[in-house]
Amino acid sequence: VLQTDYIVMSQKLSAADIIKYTVTMKIFGLMFFIYTAVLQALWPVCAELRVKMQWRKLHRIIFLNIIGGVFFIGLGT
Repeated sequence: VLQTDYIVMSQKLSAADIIKYTVTMKIFGLMFFIYTAVLQALWPVCAELRVKMQWRKLHRIIFLNIIGGVFFIGLGT
């Protein structure tokens, strides 16, 4: 991780603004990590449903995952 964004920000922003950015990135980074872990856990299930051609179950899982992701991100903001 190069974190070149901090180099640029240090030249243009105040310390308070950089702190706000850092805290926000930590929160959303954690949320992104959790959501990614859920997606990785669901991937084998979705692949199996696709091979078995169980489209309704697959579409339901995808739909619920999208709705859950939107809710999860909304909850974090």
